[in-house]
Amino acid sequence: AQYNLAICYMDGIGTQKDEKKAFDLFLESSIKPNISSAFKIGCHFQSGKVVKRNKIRSFKWYLKSAKNGYVKSQINVGSCYECGKGTDKNEIEAFKWY
Repeated sequence: AQYNLAICYMDGIGTQKDEKKAFDLFLESSIKPNISSAFKIGCHFQSGKVVKRNKIRSFKWYLKSAKNGYVKSQINVGSCYECGKGTDKNEIEAFKWY
């Protein structure tokens, strides 16, 4: 439910758009492992729109979600390893995640 509410705040669905509130809700719901929320937190750290851009934190949140089977995060983890974004460049690890 928190994830869905966060989406509403992020996109302004039925409420005024508030990306900071959306981020806070994603963060809160990720504590109870919600792999979609962990992915969205990674996106926020990658974009730097709501919180300060941090490639290392972005990678860690993508990895948390990816290890629990979230496909979008698995692709992003592969990309991070391939390009060395937030982690050391490692083509073998990139291949594993793609």
